[in-house]
Amino acid sequence: MTKRILLVSVLLGFCVVVSSGCRQNGNEPEGEDLPYDCGVAEDALWSYEGEADAEGQPVLDVFSALEQAVFARVNEKRAEVGASALRIDPCAWQAARLHSDDLAANDYCSHTNLAGETFSERLDTQGIPWAECAEVICCKTSAANLPVHVVDKWMASPEHRESILSSDYSHAGVGAAQDSTGAWYFTEVLVGFD
Repeated sequence: MTKRILLVSVLLGFCVVVSSGCRQNGNEPEGEDLPYDCGVAEDALWSYEGEADAEGQPVLDVFSALEQAVFARVNEKRAEVGASALRIDPCAWQAARLHSDDLAANDYCSHTNLAGETFSERLDTQGIPWAECAEVICCKTSAANLPVHVVDKWMASPEHRESILSSDYSHAGVGAAQDSTGAWYFTEVLVGFD
């Protein structure tokens, strides 16, 4: 497998992006929404508050609600330029959460974790058979409307914008975490399959 990796550090309020990709030999199953067995159901991603809303529906906890709002806003931006909507990859979602949790717990902002694993290496370790991938992160933010703030920051950067709007990616996952000071960390993992 040949890999190409491009790392771009853009200091937009600590938002940075990395694009990573490889070509594989097309050994993933065809005709399925997610071309591999992730082993995690989408419904298992969401956490809920203890009480239902006025209509008796479960209420997402703040982390799940923020993640879904960022995901929806990214898809709104893609729709504005005629790009297809990203679909949820539960394993990419978990990868994004793990990275955001690590960033927040250890007070750093990087696409390489403290064990020295790059973004693409972490996806490989987690068994995601990507052909193209990108990661965008936003660290130490505490704006009032987080989903709008985070996605608008990403969209203001040409490198972030290119990754988010690229037709190379069909699936994504978003992770949100909060550090002990109340600052938020967001990671979006975008993947495409052959």
